Amino acid sequence: MTVWEKTLVNIQKGYTKLTVFASIFSERARAEINIVRIRMEIDSVQRSIAEQQQLIGKKLLDLKDGGDLPRTFAGDEIASALEQIERLNRELEIHLDDLQNEAEVLKAAPARQDERSA
Repeated sequence: MTVWEKTLVNIQKGYTKLTVFASIFSERARAEINIVRIRMEIDSVQRSIAEQQQLIGKKLLDLKDGGDLPRTFAGDEIASALEQIERLNRELEIHLDDLQNEAEVLKAAPARQDERSA
């Protein structure tokens, strides 16, 4: 084998290694970005749940001060806030499942032996 042939073979091997690295890096970056996006959505949902809980607590304190507490649980504001919290909790579970799926993507299988030796 001449020097030029060896050089060509080494360039081809280097190109193969570079493409494998680029594809792995691309998958990893996509998964990391998805995880950040999902975490931001989870934080937003948790913030909404906290706001609804504060609304319920404030309304209950107002009603307690007025002496109307026992009959207020059928009130529109409290009932709608409780429904909103249930909906947000379901949305939170969906986001947590998405986050778990993305975490599993990051647990990439080890590279095949032929890719490592290329």
